[in-house]
Amino acid sequence: MPTLLVVNSSPFHETSVSRHLSEEFVQNWKQANPNGRVITRDLTSSDLKTVDAAWVGASYTPKDARTAEQKQVLEVSDTLLGELRAADEYVFGVPMHNFGVPSVLKLWIDQVASRWRDVCVFGGRAEGSVGGEEGYIPGGYRRGL
Repeated sequence: MPTLLVVNSSPFHETSVSRHLSEEFVQNWKQANPNGRVITRDLTSSDLKTVDAAWVGASYTPKDARTAEQKQVLEVSDTLLGELRAADEYVFGVPMHNFGVPSVLKLWIDQVASRWRDVCVFGGRAEGSVGGEEGYIPGGYRRGL
């Protein structure tokens, strides 16, 4: 069953152009995938925190060596990353704020894209593991995870 992840980051709802466009995409996607599943993440109603020293420390700790506190620190990140990994397709509703993306989208990116958990450099080229398990990168395995 195909899965679509919808990530909206506009603080406006009824008047948001980006939300209107992402919803139109979802409706068309549902017609093309009647048995598909849609995961919706509204970043404006998610309580995303900035990456701090505790988060970085937990992220750099191998999964099987994390304390209960470190697991709790990464809980939201793990949920967001799980949504990303569960999806086959993605749609992002992103308005422009001050000639850039909304800060809440940057917070989401920081939670799902971590150097040790999901992005590594092999041969001078960055590779990600969104489709795989934590610690696994197609073409290589990261030390310590």
